[in-house]
Order: sequence, then structure tokens, then C-alpha cells
Amino acid sequence: MIIGEAAVVGLLGSLAGCAVGVAAAPLLHSLLDDLGVAPPGMESPSPPGRCSRPPRSVSVSV
Repeated sequence: MIIGEAAVVGLLGSLAGCAVGVAAAPLLHSLLDDLGVAPPGMESPSPPGRCSRPPRSVSVSV
């Protein structure tokens, strides 16, 4: 029972982390770009504030 509970909590935590990471990536990109510390050639896969479909589907399937 403890192993099952740990697996469920781990799965939910992983899904939440993936969702937060996908949502925060464009914001972090714009912050780095505004501060002028973004590496040359760094591009965001989608405009800030908008998630693209493949990362979201990958995070749900993991």
C-alpha cells in the first residue's frame, strides 16, 4: 500500500512539474531576453504565454 501511494504521489508531482515547466518556459525566456543574458540564437518554441501542443501532450503521456 505504501509503494502504491508513493507511486501515485510521484506521478502527480511529475505531472504538476511538467505542467509548470511548460507554462514557465516562455516566461523565463522573455525574462532572460529582457535582461540581455539569453544566449545567442536562443528561441522559444511558442510565443510567451502560449503553450505549444507537443510539450503538453508529452508531459501528460509521461
